[in-house]
Amino acid sequence: MIKKLLICIFFFGFQSIDAQELFLFAGENFTHYHYKDSFGNANPIISKQNKSHFESGKHYDLGYIHHFEKSNLSYIGSITLNEFNAKYFLPTTTEVYFWKTKYIGIQNLASFSLFNSQSKFNTSIKAGISLSSLLSGEQNANGIYYNLTDQKDFSGLLLQSSVGVSANYKITNSASLTLGYNLSTVVKTSKTSNESLHFTNSQLQFGIQFPISPNQN
Repeated sequence: MIKKLLICIFFFGFQSIDAQELFLFAGENFTHYHYKDSFGNANPIISKQNKSHFESGKHYDLGYIHHFEKSNLSYIGSITLNEFNAKYFLPTTTEVYFWKTKYIGIQNLASFSLFNSQSKFNTSIKAGISLSSLLSGEQNANGIYYNLTDQKDFSGLLLQSSVGVSANYKITNSASLTLGYNLSTVVKTSKTSNESLHFTNSQLQFGIQFPISPNQN
């Protein structure tokens, strides 16, 4: 995993030569788990009907933005670190289930600005995908703990498709602040059993962007 991360950092460092902005975002994830057994039945605790759920997770995003010339379109590439945590309990019982997972990934987004890029204030809509891999994870099933790193439902590559909106305000010529909100669905890239598990995630995001002067020929 460390080797993969070093390759990713090298990749983004090389690409940032032509990037117009670097950024660092942080925020909170609010994740719902969706599970069905081999017969297509949902777990009554992990279900949409069970409203007794709340567990947040951290989010970090480091990358760059390339603004296309004479266009409101931009490309965003980054390395992400996400915690997809969840906690469920039934009000009529003492049963509690929770998951704490941490994933590292590579994200690719397309962004469309609603205002001119030279404006002091700007808003954007964005959409894209990311691939991520499990770094660590644990499950508490009513007091019994499990390590999730070897569990097929959580290991392997995850595909995350997302849409979002963001607002950006330039505080100086060399920095701007961004506030964003994203919705995403996270699924496995390969099916390993007749059971199915996927996540839906809401994300609040806050960060800072640093413009980079283009290369002069």
